[in-house]
Amino acid sequence: MVFVGIATALALISVLFVLYPLWQRGTGAVVPVSDGQQEMLTEQRKAAYDAMAELDFDRELGKLDESDYRSLYERYRRQAVAALKAAREREAVLSARIDQQVQQARSAASFTVAPTTPAIPATAPSARQRFTQSVERRPSAWLSAVGMLFVVFTAGTLWVWSQGSQASANAQPVGVIAGDAHTALLIDNAAGAWALSGDATGIRRSTDAGATWTATPVLPGKVAALAQDAGGGQVYALVDGRLNRSTDGGMTWTRGGALPRNVRFTSLAADPAQAGRLLALDQSGALFESRNAGDAWDRTGFEPAGPVASLAVAVAQPLELFATVPEVGVIAGSDNRWASANGVVNGALPTKVAHAIVYDPSSGSTAERPDGSTVRGTAYVATDQGVFRSTDYGQDWFPLGPKQNIVALTTGPPGSKLLLAVSSVGEVFRSNDRGITWAGN
Repeated sequence: MVFVGIATALALISVLFVLYPLWQRGTGAVVPVSDGQQEMLTEQRKAAYDAMAELDFDRELGKLDESDYRSLYERYRRQAVAALKAAREREAVLSARIDQQVQQARSAASFTVAPTTPAIPATAPSARQRFTQSVERRPSAWLSAVGMLFVVFTAGTLWVWSQGSQASANAQPVGVIAGDAHTALLIDNAAGAWALSGDATGIRRSTDAGATWTATPVLPGKVAALAQDAGGGQVYALVDGRLNRSTDGGMTWTRGGALPRNVRFTSLAADPAQAGRLLALDQSGALFESRNAGDAWDRTGFEPAGPVASLAVAVAQPLELFATVPEVGVIAGSDNRWASANGVVNGALPTKVAHAIVYDPSSGSTAERPDGSTVRGTAYVATDQGVFRSTDYGQDWFPLGPKQNIVALTTGPPGSKLLLAVSSVGEVFRSNDRGITWAGN
């Protein structure tokens, strides 16, 4: 806290030192200075060119498929064109300003005087002119103040980063779940009154946000997925390849409808907007849909995705999905096809070991896609290096912690900030701020 106070004081002093000339009155001609905006546009254009070059390199190495390459390349190309256009417009403005100043200088040098015209008092320089004069007259002092601001900003950023990393590393579990090979996790999406977990032996239930868990022996077997209807209706459990339903939060269960012939489901997700609509993937990754809570199923036109471990619905109409594939990472599905969603360049996931994925459409986050459309919501993925978050449909991933092998993950009711995560050894981690901090820090 002492460091933060000192840094804040230094930052305020530096800001006042730089802006002090804006309150001073003075006269004199404006001295031209370098155009910072023009330099910024040049840097933006160069950054876009560099990003395009990195995309070419990643495609040559096989890290990007053709579809991702083209969409990202087009986005950076538009950025470069926009920066170039703005730079040319800025250059035209500066040229006109120079012409005006030359004309004023010529007029001032003229020996023709109008004797009957009263003298016009010189106008006081504007705030921008006073700032320009101050920079030109005292460049070393101004650069020192800017340098101080940079040092303070850098130190503050490093401090925040170190605090976040330390908090993630020191995260302590709020509880432990017995069992083996944990694969599924679910929080009541109506009021968050209970949570369910699934593993190789059956389902367990918690009523204290993950602190303690009790077994529900009425439904033994290997649990592959847990889901719940929109609005807190029925709960679904995929156990030993069959669908089961519960209307009392997992206390009792009944068998769902018959599955298509020779089909064994491996993952399951519920439509977050329409009760009774379910999506499931079989052992080949073929996508099936049910609109009557699992009584009947129809195969969709989606191409097979392979052996998917976890499935999440991002948008209900038109259907957009996320899934995790062992040793492949995260994939996104739309228009009946799948593509990599592991991120690119600096925003890529550092691992391809992705166990589970969930999507929170009510997180409040928005982002723009390369095609200009807007996406809403946040994706969370559980990996062997902790939990990661993406707010732009898997283009960039941000680490949240805890630094554990997280195998199951779920979000709280819509509008809440609750996250639960389970490690490979059954430790339960809880966050009440969407993964910024974890309980037990």
